[in-house]
Amino acid sequence: MQSVAACTFFAVTQVDGVGLLVAVAPLTLLMFSWTFIQSNSIALALTDYSTVAGTAVALLGVSQFAISAVAAPFVGIAGKTSALPMALVILTCSLFAATALRTLVRR
Repeated sequence: MQSVAACTFFAVTQVDGVGLLVAVAPLTLLMFSWTFIQSNSIALALTDYSTVAGTAVALLGVSQFAISAVAAPFVGIAGKTSALPMALVILTCSLFAATALRTLVRR
């Protein structure tokens, strides 16, 4: 669902004259899916490390801040007038997350 919302937001930013209301719809879907993804992924990540749960959560938090610090400058690269860089960063992070899920998770 997150990748679909990211692709939709990217497509919306490519159309000239699209209003804010149209752009908010895929962003709402993106934030809605994020609330489920983040809490469940952290809970699943901690199941194998219950004895060092505090350290594991700290490492997850630091990694989130580090990725945000790297991605934030790319969002503002085109200034205040374009949402395209934000859409590209969201799409890239979403595709990276989907690829990591496919390659790193054992089934």
